Amino acid sequence: MMEAVQTLRAKDDLCLDFSNTVDWRNGERAEDKLDSFKSLINWSIKEGVIGRQDASRLSKSASERHLEGSTLKRALELRETIYRIFSAVAHGRTPHESDLAALNGVLSAASVNTKVARKGDQFAWEWDMVPDPQSRLLWPIAKSAGDLLTSGRLDRVRECANEEQGCGWVFMDRTKSRTKRWCSMDSCGNRAKVHAWYERNSPKTV
Repeated sequence: MMEAVQTLRAKDDLCLDFSNTVDWRNGERAEDKLDSFKSLINWSIKEGVIGRQDASRLSKSASERHLEGSTLKRALELRETIYRIFSAVAHGRTPHESDLAALNGVLSAASVNTKVARKGDQFAWEWDMVPDPQSRLLWPIAKSAGDLLTSGRLDRVRECANEEQGCGWVFMDRTKSRTKRWCSMDSCGNRAKVHAWYERNSPKTV
């Protein structure tokens, strides 16, 4: 009996990793890790969004059709949409309808361009080839966002508490106590402790 498997299942919390491709998003010196089409492709390979062969084909297609800039623009728009949605969730607010509509627009395109294909003695979901193959970069990310929004795990979504320096990373709190406040103790957690110590010990002016 052949086993049905889903190979289009997005990496767990891929959408949050995508949102976090900006360091110090809400600070004075935001650092965008996706500052070019090439960096978007490299990130997509690293995170398993696409394979190297697909990446090569997509890069060639984008170059020939002069779509690098517009593809990157669409990716960054989706990233900011995802950030706003999950930042709202993390703070107990309802995401804006316009952001949900934007996400659903990408999800709609993804859903009508999937198919079941045979892979040896198994079946797997695949993305269909489409006239605009660059869209396929966005589909796994949007699917991840949709999966997370409907997963029942939203009570674990957090935004880094380092607001003073404007971290802006969103993450899943997987601790048993559900009290994780910072994206990382080595970076923002330590910065917060240093800042708190300085505030406690600095001379007070009258």
